[in-house]
Amino acid sequence: MISLITTRIKLVSFSLTILCMVCSVSSACPTCKEGLGSNSNLINGYGWSIVFMMSMPFLIFAGISGYFYYEVCRARAMQRIAIETDASADAIPTEAI
Repeated sequence: MISLITTRIKLVSFSLTILCMVCSVSSACPTCKEGLGSNSNLINGYGWSIVFMMSMPFLIFAGISGYFYYEVCRARAMQRIAIETDASADAIPTEAI
C-alpha cells in the first residue's frame, strides 16, 4: 500500500516537472495583441468582461443556495407553527366544550 502511494507521488512529481520544463511564456494572439494595443477603453472592457464571466458561476451558486436556505427556513417555521397549534389545541380541556 505504501509503495503504491510513493509510486503515485513520484509519478505526479515527474509529470509536474516535465510540465514546468515544457511550458514557456505565452502571449496573446497577434490579432488581439495588435487590436487592443492602442485603445485603452477596449482593454478595460475586456478586463471587466473577464471579471464578470468569472464571477457568474459563484453568483449563480450563491443565488441557488440562498433560495434553498430560504425554503428550509420557511419549512422549519411552518413546522414550528404546526407544533404550536397542536400544542394549543391539546391545552383546551374537552370537558369545557
